[in-house]
Amino acid sequence: MLMIVGADEAGRGPVLGPLVVAAVAIPATDLQRLIDLGVDDSKALSPKKREELNQIIHQEPTWQVSIIECSPERIDVTMEKKTLNDLEVDLFGEAIDSLEVERIEELILDACDTNEARFGRNVASKISSGKIVETVISKHGADAENPVVGAASIVAKVHRDKVIQSIAKDRGFNVGSGYPSDPNTRSALPRLLS
Repeated sequence: MLMIVGADEAGRGPVLGPLVVAAVAIPATDLQRLIDLGVDDSKALSPKKREELNQIIHQEPTWQVSIIECSPERIDVTMEKKTLNDLEVDLFGEAIDSLEVERIEELILDACDTNEARFGRNVASKISSGKIVETVISKHGADAENPVVGAASIVAKVHRDKVIQSIAKDRGFNVGSGYPSDPNTRSALPRLLS
C-alpha cells in the first residue's frame, strides 16, 4: 500500500508547555477523504473543528498517528548544545520512525528551518534505515497546502492544547496558551514561578 506521511509541530517558542511533533500516515488513495473532511492548517480551524477532525484522524483504521511530546526540560537541556532547529529535526525523525510504515511514497514536512531543503535532508537523515522514503518534500506553510501535513498540524495542536488545559486544571487558574504573546500566559507566569 502506498503511504503518504505528513509531519508538523505545535509549540515552537512557548514559555509554558511542551513542543509537540506529530506525524500522520495515510494511504495515498485516502488523500481526497482528508480534503472532503475539511482538513487544513490547525491555525485556520476552530478548536471545536480541530477536536472533531482529531478524533476522525485517530479512529480511521488504515491511518496511523505518531505524537512526540518534548518536555520543557528536554528543550532546555538540548538548547545548551544545539539549536531549536536541531531539536526539531530530531523530534520529526522520532515521530516518523514511530509510525509502523516501511515504505513512504511521499514524506511531506512543514519546514521549521529557514532553508526548506536543508530541513528535509536533515529529517530524512534521522529516519531509520529500515524505512524506505521515496520522496521528501519540505516546505514552509505545508500545513496549509497539504492535507496530510494539515492532519499532523491538527493532531499536534490538539495534543498540546490538552497538555496546557491539564496544567491550568492542576494549578487551578487560567494559564492561557503558553505563548509569550498571550496576555493570560504573561499574567499567569508570576503565579507559576512563585
